[in-house]
Amino acid sequence: MEAGDATESGDPALFEKLPVFWQSKERPALRQIYQGLIRLRKAYPAFGNDRVIWLHNSDEANLVTLMRLDEKDEFVVVINFSNRPIVGWVEVLNDREFKPVKIAGMPDAPAEGFPLFRLNGFEWRITTARLSKA
Repeated sequence: MEAGDATESGDPALFEKLPVFWQSKERPALRQIYQGLIRLRKAYPAFGNDRVIWLHNSDEANLVTLMRLDEKDEFVVVINFSNRPIVGWVEVLNDREFKPVKIAGMPDAPAEGFPLFRLNGFEWRITTARLSKA
């Protein structure tokens, strides 16, 4: 079985070939989201290096917040690992410079308000800031 199939095939028999249902009414378009994330990773070296900074947030039992960065860009990733909506904040310097990253298949994030955010259950966001050259 592949990611994206939540046994909607109705017969989740092990080792049988079953079609993968990539689009469901209740879930976002996983294929588009994965393709968007792959494009993002290829376009920005910050996602391919070993520079990760774990960031403090308002609910560390349910939220994971981290920064990926290189000499040009900073990306903050916020993931809600709970099944309920969370309103919170992430602790980051120069927070006003961060803007949401648009990922195909994902609903648009609010353009203003970061480092404050609202995430539904199991939802995530990526924001970015371009580092200025001094």
